[in-house]
Amino acid sequence: MTKGRLVIISATPMYRKGERVYVFEPTLREIEEVASLFSEVIWLGFKFDTNIPEDARCDRTGMIRFITFPAVLGGRKFFQKLRILKELPSLVAEIIRQIEFAHIVHTRAPSLPALIALLLSFFYRQKSYWHKYAGNWVEKSPPLSYSIQRFLLQRLSTSFVTINGCWPTQPLHIHGFENPCFSIGELGRYNRSGSNKAFDSKLVISFVGALLPAKGALRLLQALLLLSHSSRIASVIIVGDGPERQKLEQIATRLPWNVIFTGRLPREGVREIYLQSHVIVLPTDNEGFPKVIAEAAAFGCIPVVSNVSAIGQYIQNGENGFLLNDTLPETIARVLMDVVSSNQLKRISINAIELGPLFTYERYRDRIEKELT
Repeated sequence: MTKGRLVIISATPMYRKGERVYVFEPTLREIEEVASLFSEVIWLGFKFDTNIPEDARCDRTGMIRFITFPAVLGGRKFFQKLRILKELPSLVAEIIRQIEFAHIVHTRAPSLPALIALLLSFFYRQKSYWHKYAGNWVEKSPPLSYSIQRFLLQRLSTSFVTINGCWPTQPLHIHGFENPCFSIGELGRYNRSGSNKAFDSKLVISFVGALLPAKGALRLLQALLLLSHSSRIASVIIVGDGPERQKLEQIATRLPWNVIFTGRLPREGVREIYLQSHVIVLPTDNEGFPKVIAEAAAFGCIPVVSNVSAIGQYIQNGENGFLLNDTLPETIARVLMDVVSSNQLKRISINAIELGPLFTYERYRDRIEKELT
């Protein structure tokens, strides 16, 4: 690959403290890992003035220049959405300016900035584009903005498009890429810890993610209420924060086990949770492929996950995890009953560990270098 200027256009939340910019660690590290392939990296994202989250940090490479602009966010109601119009002209102007000086334009969709860049790509055809669509590529009824972005990506045949999973109908310019989670060295250490994990006693069940309705933490606790008679469960750990936390804490008081709410944690803290956990439950409504699945599996945690998007391309029911065909609490409870009554958990855990090599940063970086032209 010829080194040049990579311009990243995204709605990634960014938090400024003086001259320092903080970004959600997994997203930031993904960019850090490919930054060496370019002579310069410029990253546009949304500026948030709230407290810096525990799971955000600064760039460690010194190669990324951040450009932050006010978060262009609407709401559910029509008049709330009109607030976007106030900031839209300056956002479009900045994206145009950056595209003009870019060698490769990298959009991170679905997002409003990515949509703007996709539309502008018809006017800047001489540029090279790498579009990443992180959502569910085969979602049947996505929001209108998502549908438009997916429609455009399917037809931008001269662009390089990466998505979660591989689908029979995808055009040749669209490539299935795994979301990277760890280096080869880190994976080796995690796997050694996971291989030593015992499943012959009580189990620790964990959830890692935002405490939002679509992520399913509430449904998980409702399902656990139906399993309150189980003596196989030792404790439940909820990692993350969000508007549902208070309701979750109220339900937790009705469970017979210790339910721990950690809030948002830095990467090291999440790894400690994976070390303790036997089962990771993600009853999400709609995802591409959450990094949490591969991260937890590397530590030998057995995934119990929704069968949506590309997840079923990696998790085989009863082999390296358990699939939820819907996210009703009754369904989650039934699958968890299969988990806690199984005598095959060690085998399933070892099989889950074997997913790891697909999700290394080295593999991701090599594929970008070889396939992005």
